[in-house]
Amino acid sequence: MRCFFNLTNGKCHVADREGVEVASLDQAHGEAVDAIRETFRHHEAADLDLEGWALDVVDLSGRVLLSMSLEDAMEAPRMRGRFDRPLGIMQ
Repeated sequence: MRCFFNLTNGKCHVADREGVEVASLDQAHGEAVDAIRETFRHHEAADLDLEGWALDVVDLSGRVLLSMSLEDAMEAPRMRGRFDRPLGIMQ
């Protein structure tokens, strides 16, 4: 399935126009955590305020498959394999 990784803070939205092919929601979750960490790892020293920002993983139709706060993704261990509940799921 093709997933897109969109950033949002409720007011601003940054859409991923390319997306990535993944085999499962587990893989999409891992890709999302990796993308967040890779994007913001250089900003840690600058004390970048990620509060309120989330990454929504959406399918081709725009349906949100999972959502996680950027803060949670930066702090959580990278999950490998199956997970019971994606980390930082926001309702």
